[in-house]
This record gives sequence, structure tokens and C-alpha cells, in this order.
Amino acid sequence: MCDLTQIKNSRAESNFLSFSVNETTTSIERCQLKAVDRKWILFVALASLLALYWRAREREAVQPGLILLQGETMGTTWSVQLADLPLAADPEWVASNLEREIGERLQQINASLSTWDPTSLISRLNRAPADSLVQLDEDFREVLALSGQVYRESRGAFDPGIGPLIEAWGFGSSEAGPEPDARQLEAARRVAGLQAFSWQEEPSVWSIRKSHSASRLDFSAVAKGWAVDQLGRILVSRGAGNWCAEIGGEVLCSGSPPGLECWRIGVQNPREGPPADQLDLQTRICLTSGALATSGSYRNYRRFQERKLPHILDPRSGRPIESSTVSVTVLAPACGHADALATALMVLGPQEGMEIVAALDEVEALFLLDDGQGGFRQWASPGMEARMLASDTADSRESE
Repeated sequence: MCDLTQIKNSRAESNFLSFSVNETTTSIERCQLKAVDRKWILFVALASLLALYWRAREREAVQPGLILLQGETMGTTWSVQLADLPLAADPEWVASNLEREIGERLQQINASLSTWDPTSLISRLNRAPADSLVQLDEDFREVLALSGQVYRESRGAFDPGIGPLIEAWGFGSSEAGPEPDARQLEAARRVAGLQAFSWQEEPSVWSIRKSHSASRLDFSAVAKGWAVDQLGRILVSRGAGNWCAEIGGEVLCSGSPPGLECWRIGVQNPREGPPADQLDLQTRICLTSGALATSGSYRNYRRFQERKLPHILDPRSGRPIESSTVSVTVLAPACGHADALATALMVLGPQEGMEIVAALDEVEALFLLDDGQGGFRQWASPGMEARMLASDTADSRESE
């Protein structure tokens, strides 16, 4: 305890003229600071308790029997709904630690794959000169391998090497400019594509090099889905059996929520602009396992004079897609695979896209097509249609 009377008495009893007012003032300030420190500590402690209380209330408010974990990542949000937790004395403590573990894992993924982080591994690779070797971490290696797989499956309709084209069209991290002319587009195409990169696998090290200094990788069409798979790995490793994880709407599920036979995942109505509300759904998909990812042309686009061009580029032409397909939702065992395939199918369109889907095991798709009258037609593969809730499949549906 700080007693100001002791300061006064010590000054009165002092015989030294050099005992200045500044010393007394300093002593008083120290006491005041201690008092302020105690108040601040009390305030922080109270605020922390309130935050924990409201966090617990928020987790309980999702749905009876569900616990909500959530945060921010990759320019969007992530969430996990847990219907069960490993046995523990304090479920709230388990949930808080799980939330922290997920947040730390997502930071690690961003440090490898985010083109918006200038210090990330992919940003360093994109700045590297031609022919210099860059060592890859495990996250980068997995996403690169998955990207190569979908590149082959989609006959080149998915290609993470289109970074120069993304920048040329103003959809990247650089400031958007005017529409690129033919000369600029051709220059970007010459250095774009996975063929501009070569990588080698050694027993413990992967390294990559690029043939042009201007070549750039961009994993934005696969990274969120792959990151959801990593959330799933954490949940399984911690003993959770019934859960639903998502990042920016890309979803991976296991089991079911309390009182329901499956997780009901909404596919949003692909109207332009921000959604009117979270319940503005085109349909819902019933999932007990597997992933669902959607790619669409209706939110992220640029206008050039009278033309509206979406952010999804066809790697083969180097230009934004122009078709009646407004969104594609893909069902697959892994979310990274579903995410990349959804982008590829947007490029391919429904006819060629459904041929690709039919050739792949455990993959289903739903195309939403502009009907030219302000509405949308649904074209679902048989397996996807079987998972669509009956009340959502009655109107305007096609299937093969």
C-alpha cells in the first residue's frame, strides 16, 4: 500500500535543503501510477472475464448442443461447429484451446501461401529472379501437388501459374488499372502457367525454380479449401467426431449435428452484390461427410465500359470467362480438391464440366446457369441431386 503521509513526514524531518519538490512529486507520481496500474489490471481482468462469458454465450447460442469456434483468416472468416468434444473436465477450456490451436495453424498456412503477405513463402518465390532455387515447406508442397493434380484432371482449366494474368486484369494484390491491351496480355501469357515452373523432390527437401522472373504462382482458388482440410485434421486428431468446419463458405463436415440426420449446407442464391441475408439460398445440401466448395462469377468482377468481367480467368485464353454459368458447387471427399475443381468447372462450363465430374471418383457438381430472365437453372449430377433436400429441388431443375 502506498501511504502519502509517509512522504510528507519524510520531507518535514529532512535537514537537507537539497531534498527538492521534484523528489516528492516523483514519489507521489509513483504512488499514483501504482494506483492506476491496479485499476488497469482490474479493468483488464474484468474485461477478460466478460469476453470469456460472452464467448461462452455465443458458443451456446448457435444451436443447442453445438459449440462455435471462430476467427478471421485469408481476408474472410473461419468457423467450426462442434457437436461433441473429447472428454474433459472443462469443455469451455478445451474449446478455447482448440480455437487458439486452429488460429495458430491458419497463421502458419498464411505464412506459406498468402500472396497478400509480402513476407510469405509464395510472395518471396514470386519476387525471386529466374532460375534461383527456392526451398518449399510442407504446406506449399501439398498445395502445389494438389494443384498439379487438378491441372491434369481439368485439362488445363485450373492453373495456379496464372499470377501474371491475374495482375494484368487487376484482380491481384497490385493496384487495378485499365483493361490490358493485346500486347500486355500476350506479354503476361508468355510468362504464365505451371509450365513456367519446375520443381524437384529430394528425400527431405523440395525446391522450385521459375524460368521467368515475372512468373507468379497464385493459390487463391485452392488455398481456402485446403486450409479447411487442415482444420479437419486438427479436429480428428483431437477426437471430435461430429463437426462442420468452414473458411469463407468452403465446408468440410463429419457426422451430424444434434437431432438431425446430416449437416445442411446452404448454396447461396447467386445474385449480384452482397447477399440480402444469410438465408438467401438457392438450395441446401445434406452432408454427413465430405466437402462442399463453390466458385462463382457474381460477386468479384470488374467493369470495363459496358462489359462486366469476372475474376475467374481461363488459363488457356488468358481472359476472364464469359458464359451463362454463374456458380458451380462441387462435392468431394477433400475441400481443397473441391475448391480447385469448382474454379475449373466454372471455366469449362456445364457440358465439358460434367464430363470431367463423371470421370472422377466421389465427385459431384451443381451448376447454376443464368436463364436470361433474371433467374437461374440448376444442373446437378446424379449424386449431387440425391443430396439436395427435396423441398429445394422442385423448381427450375435440370439433371443428367
